[in-house]
Amino acid sequence: MKRNLLYLSLLILQSLSAIAGVTQENVTTNDLQMLASYGSTQLSPSKSIRLEGKSSYVDFEFNNPVSGEYYINFWINPYQNQKGVFPTYDVLLDSRRKGSITPIKSTPHSISPTVHKIFIPSGRHTISVKGVIPDIPEIEIMKISNLQSTSKISSSTYDKYVEAIKAIQSGTLSAREFLSQEKAKQRAKYPVIEEMKRTRPSGDFFPLIPVSYTFRTSRFYEKDAQVIISTQSDVPHVVYFFSEEINKTPLINQGLTWLHHSSVLPGAGDKNTALFSITIPKRGFYNVVVRTLNENSFGFVDVNLNQQGFYKDKPISFSYIPVSQPRNKRLLSMTITPKPDTDENLSFDPFLYVLGGGSCPGLVVQYNDDVSANSPEKEFYGLKRRDSFIDATYLMPTCGLLIANFSTLQPLFYCNVITNLEYSPLPPRKNKSKEEKTSPIIIKLTVGKESMTLQSQEVMNLIEVFSAKDMMLIGRKSLKTQGEITIPMSDLRISIPGIYIIRVTGSSGVVSQKIIL
Repeated sequence: MKRNLLYLSLLILQSLSAIAGVTQENVTTNDLQMLASYGSTQLSPSKSIRLEGKSSYVDFEFNNPVSGEYYINFWINPYQNQKGVFPTYDVLLDSRRKGSITPIKSTPHSISPTVHKIFIPSGRHTISVKGVIPDIPEIEIMKISNLQSTSKISSSTYDKYVEAIKAIQSGTLSAREFLSQEKAKQRAKYPVIEEMKRTRPSGDFFPLIPVSYTFRTSRFYEKDAQVIISTQSDVPHVVYFFSEEINKTPLINQGLTWLHHSSVLPGAGDKNTALFSITIPKRGFYNVVVRTLNENSFGFVDVNLNQQGFYKDKPISFSYIPVSQPRNKRLLSMTITPKPDTDENLSFDPFLYVLGGGSCPGLVVQYNDDVSANSPEKEFYGLKRRDSFIDATYLMPTCGLLIANFSTLQPLFYCNVITNLEYSPLPPRKNKSKEEKTSPIIIKLTVGKESMTLQSQEVMNLIEVFSAKDMMLIGRKSLKTQGEITIPMSDLRISIPGIYIIRVTGSSGVVSQKIIL
């Protein structure tokens, strides 16, 4: 292999293109999730649940660069029926059945289909997990690998979260100590997220708010269906039940959101229980959320939905910001989670709920899980694909924000929250010239026989390697560093001579370079 010294600067790239073995090429990647050609890839499900007849589908759409046999694992948060039996879900590749999955325990865990290896041709595909409504398969993440040894999803982070809650309940650890320890760990791993003043001429800013997992599930109900919800816990708690239709304008109380507080009933010992029944007023998707009564507290809850879905020992918590949204104003609220926006950080997945409707903390009157992937707001405010973003005008009183965590894979992390940011039209997107796109980044790259060295005065977040022949993703590595870093070729899965595209994502932009090894 030749040893090449490159300066990846937009200002001098063209002069470098004459160097032997090195040419400049702009690289664009599809927003569609892409599998790694070697090793494993974690994929998030499509934002919307697909319904066909009496079936519900959780879809994972992706692009596969290399035909071959792959091992598949799902991270599932299951329930049991009245007899203690777990549901079985069909797994489909492009609508063709490829086995099934049946959970083996009540806690979230990794599970593979009955057909252990699935042949996936190159190209665009959809893997679906099929349920029977009202049930919606509770799949958070799918992992695909051509190696069985790397296909399983680890439960270690969730297990530690559960052990911490047990320690809090036993009195050997306080909730304050637990939250403080976890904040310190995150601050050590990720740089403090700076507030962007230029994008916030108004509004309220709340730094490093704990985002803890609290029980949540969803169902699809027909109009006039009777739904009975009962819960039991050692700690006081609150149950929310609401339709996804509450997000549609006008944002007034349409009779589609409810809450119920637990109480200690005679004969129930010291258990806190909640029991209520609802007649579904409108066909659609409904969410159940359970939180602890008190802020920054933790516990476990058992949930019974219609004597058909039993959830046992699910963690609950409550992270809350007491801030109201003025009525009759178009206001923005958003989360700012740790960067960069890589597959590694998919587990940072906040849920933002606006509470109000006449009581405090009150009903869920608005919520959002993920910002729209191609929205101008995502780009303008520097949001990640899993950040929450709410754009709403409130016609009823509100009093606070509930910040919850969708993911049991990363059940506690910290993020910034901005709310009450007054809406203003965003500047039109520019079709930047090649020079404008690349000029901010200056990176020095030294390519050797068994490694490459990057040098930059700014933070380098991510390096990715693509095959120049077909833009197949070869490997990627999270960097989150500045100065100098040497990366073994093996870390980027470069094992044979060839022509590659090296793409580096920095704090101020992206630069790509073609190299010949």
